[in-house]
Amino acid sequence: MAIGRIEIIISVTVVVALTVVFILDCTKVVTGYLGTSIINTVIYFTVCYLHINGISTTKLKILVAVLSFGLIIVIFSFHFFFKPWTWKFVSNLIYGISSVACQAFLMITFTHDQRNTVLYTAFVADVVLLFQNREYSDHIIKIYTVVMSSIVYIILSTFHAKQIWVQRWKVAAIAFAFLAVSVLAALLRIYWYYKDILLIFIASINACLSLVPGLWLMVGPKLMACWQAYIEQKRIKREQYNFLEIVGLPTRFTIKGLEKATENFQYQALIGEGASGAVFKGTLPDGSTIAVKRIKWQPSGETEFQTEITVIASLQHVNLVRLLGYCISPRGDRYLIYPFFENGSLDAWLFEDDHKRCQLTWVLRCDIAIDVAKALAYLHHECHNRILHLDIKPANILLDGKFRALLSDFGISKLIGRDENSVMTKARGTVGYLAPEMLVPHAISMKSDVYSYGMVLLELVGGRRNFMLVVDRESRQRQSSYFPQIVREKMMQGKLMEVVDESLVRNEDIREEDVSILVRLALWCIQGNPELRPSMTEVVEMLEGRMPVHVPPESSMLVFNFLDVEEQYSTSIRAQDDEFAQIPFHTLSVL
Repeated sequence: MAIGRIEIIISVTVVVALTVVFILDCTKVVTGYLGTSIINTVIYFTVCYLHINGISTTKLKILVAVLSFGLIIVIFSFHFFFKPWTWKFVSNLIYGISSVACQAFLMITFTHDQRNTVLYTAFVADVVLLFQNREYSDHIIKIYTVVMSSIVYIILSTFHAKQIWVQRWKVAAIAFAFLAVSVLAALLRIYWYYKDILLIFIASINACLSLVPGLWLMVGPKLMACWQAYIEQKRIKREQYNFLEIVGLPTRFTIKGLEKATENFQYQALIGEGASGAVFKGTLPDGSTIAVKRIKWQPSGETEFQTEITVIASLQHVNLVRLLGYCISPRGDRYLIYPFFENGSLDAWLFEDDHKRCQLTWVLRCDIAIDVAKALAYLHHECHNRILHLDIKPANILLDGKFRALLSDFGISKLIGRDENSVMTKARGTVGYLAPEMLVPHAISMKSDVYSYGMVLLELVGGRRNFMLVVDRESRQRQSSYFPQIVREKMMQGKLMEVVDESLVRNEDIREEDVSILVRLALWCIQGNPELRPSMTEVVEMLEGRMPVHVPPESSMLVFNFLDVEEQYSTSIRAQDDEFAQIPFHTLSVL
């Protein structure tokens, strides 16, 4: 690129700025300093822009030299053809407040020694010594400083061009250290010779103002290059998520907006923890209430996160929680924003409050069972890719104001092709709802979700958790109570109503035939052999009475010795990349 229009524009801009300021007021130091700032800013930013956008080092050197020596010619032209006061003004105008300006401002006259001392504070010592006995030496030194600083900048920029993020603070530190040492040395010299505090104050101001242009030439372009690199990085990051910028897909929230909505994610706003993160309650500026799920960032989790939000965003079903938005925090955490449901989770209604459990009538429980079954049938059979939820449990079933059930928490879900039936993955989820094949090396499939659904179905019928620890009062020993085994035994004895939630039996007239349908279906769902379990489409048809529910086989249900499991492992397995320890085979038995 030849030196052409851009360089001409720079030169014209400098001349116009000089002329305008000169016409406005050629006698006030303040106006001169303002003009200096404007001109220097134009020059520095233009030079930085040209260098960042690819101008060669040679052309940049020529440009800086032309500008600098052009200004020198202007100065000496005014000196030889106009009055001395005009020369002083133009000098101050172009290169900042000099010792002459300080004298005018304080309305005092410096001696020759004082003038040289103030001058000394403004520049590097060896440069000052070269010119200190010459007339107008301060202005010549300023020209020299600008030119040398420009050359230093070119060298630094060329040397560190490919390591801008690593070197930017080093360059800034060197420049500011240079400024600090120069000023400190000059102040010590003034105090040593003159013992004059006022002179030290004047010299400090003059030193800082005189060194700023050279300092900015070295540091400014670096900072501008860093800023441009930062903007480019943000642009690339934004493009990674442009696939979500489509009408109808979730909104991208800002981390500041979420912090304000949740009061900085305070503990009081915490409403639960799922297998893949914590959930907080928040309020948007429009007054709507949201649930914010915070997922801790993992180095290998970015693609998984993009897949997750894309999958959830594409789901359209009345019994699936709708994703309102998402957020990627600069600190690395990721956030999913869902509607907030005042009725909370099914877990809270079944296990946390006896009064709440009494309000869950038999009809409501059957409706909840159908809602969840329809949601899973949609995920397994009606989506473009099959989706395995892998964490079906009452805590992930939310209830809206009309007690309609909605399935939530897809943090550990897996996608498989429509032509695939299983996928290999490590065990994730919650013990007590995990299918047996997930606890030993085995491929998992849609039938793993069916097993978890069957366990939830039994808890709906019994109003109790499937696994409980009972302490014997006499022996004080703990014994495990496994509800599916109890249900199986009662069904074989013809005492099925004994396993129904006492609050239902006490307050409602429930037909044993209806209970039998749900219990039989649940036992089919938790068969040890995945091939014996029904599909979720068949489950829906059985619940709605379009398909009969036969008696399940007598000896194909795996029962866990959860007491042994509980002593060795936590009862909850988080969805992060923690490896799940293999469950010993002696904890499994077959009925």
